[in-house]
Amino acid sequence: DELHSDILDINRYLSTYTNTIINYKSMNCMTMKNYIDSNASGKFDIIKDKEYIYLDIKQITSPIYSKNNLMYGYELPGRAKIMLKQNDIIVSKLKGNISFTIILDDVDNIICTNGFTLLRPKDYKNAIIIFANLFSNEFKIQHNSLCTGSIMAGISENDIKNMYINNNINSSKYEKIVNAMKTINSELSN
Repeated sequence: DELHSDILDINRYLSTYTNTIINYKSMNCMTMKNYIDSNASGKFDIIKDKEYIYLDIKQITSPIYSKNNLMYGYELPGRAKIMLKQNDIIVSKLKGNISFTIILDDVDNIICTNGFTLLRPKDYKNAIIIFANLFSNEFKIQHNSLCTGSIMAGISENDIKNMYINNNINSSKYEKIVNAMKTINSELSN
């Protein structure tokens, strides 16, 4: 295996991680970046008198998100950096309990902290593949193995986008989960 000249972290070389990568490569699995729009940035200009739904780690109970954290543009914290669209997936960067969700609402006022990585799938089919993989043990192994730092260890956006995922998933199962989330989401809005 190759050493990453800029990062000497033991977790990147332990068999738990390396065996996961070897296994995924042997199954011809691709990285996350093959399923997402590589040009998506989520950058936006804050409109001071517009009301936004602001998502930070506290609003995510994976895989559900709360829409109760309403703020006007002038109230938003400096880390409110990413405008989200329907079917966008966000994944927390901090090591440990990984928070993630898929955006179900087709609105123009959901934003999130830069503590998440934006994954904008190329289409709905790719959204389901990515979403399904977020539940896997292999995803957790890769996420936690690629985190760096000591006090608040985190993972880079580039490392998340270069994680391997398996496209051989039970699509109908995860489509049912997303549809159930849509039902819960709409019922909580009423």
